[in-house]
Amino acid sequence: MLLDHIAAAHSRLAVTVRYGRSWNLTFPLSQSWHVLVGEEDKSVFLVSLGALGAAIAVSLVCVRADAAPPPQFWCKLSVELPGGDKDKLVLMTSTVGSSALRGGVPASGQGMFLAVPQELISGDTLPLSIRIDHLRPATAPKSTPPRARTPGRMHGSSAFA
Repeated sequence: MLLDHIAAAHSRLAVTVRYGRSWNLTFPLSQSWHVLVGEEDKSVFLVSLGALGAAIAVSLVCVRADAAPPPQFWCKLSVELPGGDKDKLVLMTSTVGSSALRGGVPASGQGMFLAVPQELISGDTLPLSIRIDHLRPATAPKSTPPRARTPGRMHGSSAFA
């Protein structure tokens, strides 16, 4: 329903991405937010772009229903000057926040964000590399009852417990 609302009410298309893979996307700066959808589970992500002095603040948030538990994702956002000059690269890795967007779109420059200087922006678009990983809850290791210790002899000059 959320994707239908975004398409109908906001005339925005969603880009489908696969987790665990980097995606090189280009976002028009004329739109302050863009939508990504996880191919595997249809999670919806909002990429927000906002002015931050002379730079652009880029943030990523997972959109969820009010009562839903927050999903666990990790992201890597980067912008590199075209031509592969590794000296002209900004990069951020972080867990992805989640929101029901009850108060609207999160303000740019709040929470974790990537600050992209003007020299890395290509005209009126932002070339952004995005990788999203779904963090699966760690399963608790199976506990085994402690083994009974039998007294034994220590060999050598010293022993550490």
